[in-house]
Formats: sequence, C-alpha cells, structure tokens
Amino acid sequence: MEKTINSILNGIREKIKSDAPISPLEWIDNAAELNVLVEDLDNALLDARQKVAHLKCELLEGGESVAAAEVRVEATDEFKEYLRLRAKREMVIEYVRICKVRAKLDTWNV
Repeated sequence: MEKTINSILNGIREKIKSDAPISPLEWIDNAAELNVLVEDLDNALLDARQKVAHLKCELLEGGESVAAAEVRVEATDEFKEYLRLRAKREMVIEYVRICKVRAKLDTWNV
C-alpha cells in the first residue's frame, strides 16, 4: 500500500480514537514520512495558488476592479481548493511538531 499524507493521518487518527498505544518510534516514523510527503502537498498548493492568480488576472484584464475580482475569485472552487490545501499543509506541519514532542515522552499514552 502506498503511503500518503491522508493514509498516515487517518491511521494515527484511528489509533487516537480507539485509545490504542502509540510508541515513540511510531510517532517519529509518522513525522519523518510526513516530512517527505509534504513536498507533494507543497507542489499541489503552488499549482492551486497559480490557478487562483490566473483567474484573478483574467477578471482584471476583463475590466473588473481589484475588489470585485477578489470577491469573484474567492467564490470559485479553485479558491476553495487552495484554502483546503493550505489548511492541510498547516495541519501536517503541526502534526509533525506534535509527533516530535510525543516521541520524547517517557510513557506511550500520556
């Protein structure tokens, strides 16, 4: 099975929900894997941001004001996807931070 950001986050989410013990090594492995995979997320985020910028440029070139173009762009699915990816990246970064702290704890379930 190919590891993805979603599969790693879903796996740890299920262990947390079921109150299963998570070893310090597992926390570190998850953090390391996410660190590698975040590059794919960054690339998708850049692509989404570029799409949003192109939409705004089209509207501005069509004569829309900056404010109107921004409002119209924010109403698009492309902008929604951009925000979703940005939030996911922030969640992954925070999760990596938590993994590092949890790996240092003496007990597995604190």
